[in-house]
Amino acid sequence: MMVKRAVRGLLCCLGLIGVVTLQASAAEQGYLCCTLQVDDGWISDINLRSEGGKAIKVGTPVQVLGFGRQRVKLLVDGKEMALGNDYSRALDLAVFRDRYVVTENPLDALQSAPPEVQGLVDRRQVAPGMDRRFVLMSLGYPVASNTPNLDDKRWTYAHKEEERRFWVLFDDAGLVESVRGDDETLAEVAPSMLTTDRLAQARKGEPPCQINIYHAMVQGWNASREKVIVYVGDQQQGRLSPGETICVNSLQPGRYAVSVRGTHLLLPQLWKGGEFIVNVAADGPPAFLRYQKVMTGVRVLGAVMSPESKELFDEVSEAQWRSRQ
Repeated sequence: MMVKRAVRGLLCCLGLIGVVTLQASAAEQGYLCCTLQVDDGWISDINLRSEGGKAIKVGTPVQVLGFGRQRVKLLVDGKEMALGNDYSRALDLAVFRDRYVVTENPLDALQSAPPEVQGLVDRRQVAPGMDRRFVLMSLGYPVASNTPNLDDKRWTYAHKEEERRFWVLFDDAGLVESVRGDDETLAEVAPSMLTTDRLAQARKGEPPCQINIYHAMVQGWNASREKVIVYVGDQQQGRLSPGETICVNSLQPGRYAVSVRGTHLLLPQLWKGGEFIVNVAADGPPAFLRYQKVMTGVRVLGAVMSPESKELFDEVSEAQWRSRQ
């Protein structure tokens, strides 16, 4: 009898301990790590943006009520919500919770950031030069199924649909180097990655540029008014002066010869200043091409001097395209 009473007392104590643990968990307070999308009380870790949803800002005070099946139960502004571990199942649910509910308010760190960074986080955008902390505040965590290691230099996100992805690329210092994706997505999450023309085009819902061509402004030739002609195949796309750009879109998937031609002898179809072969895929990355005339020397004929040059037409990186290098 004494043994039974001792066992019953021990079980009661264990029960009390369990109650205390649940109460402590239910009373847990914290702050949202990042701006998250909520739809009908459900917050998914993939954080897709939707027209009918609502964004809960980074730093919002929350209370953890407990756990459910692959979800963390939260109290936000007096309303019960569920934070769903839909795409990060490799993470323990407590670890998952600790990603999104933090003990220190992220706004304390954000307030010490430059105003430009604060504005980007407020608009849920990113730009080159941001560090990982502010990318997280702005976009949330990349789901573990696509980005299992947060030390990777590439984080994969989804925009409005799971298949509609974009990528944040970091340099060796952990700062954003570039953001890749279709123009419509970049217009919302990383507008600084687009030229003025491409940004306006994306906001109007027009097709993105599959081929981007620009006429580089080379020192010593900036005053040149040369206006070369751009062709894709045998179709003229327009004329380029130094500093100008051409956007080519609505091409069918395939292989295209892109050429830049001069106006020598008034027969541009017979003159090619350069040619580049571009493979266009339905959902492939855009091509960035640069035409430039580089001065190679000066020819002296008696009292007359004239510059000598060569024409170059090559592929460049998106960063070079943005800076027109």
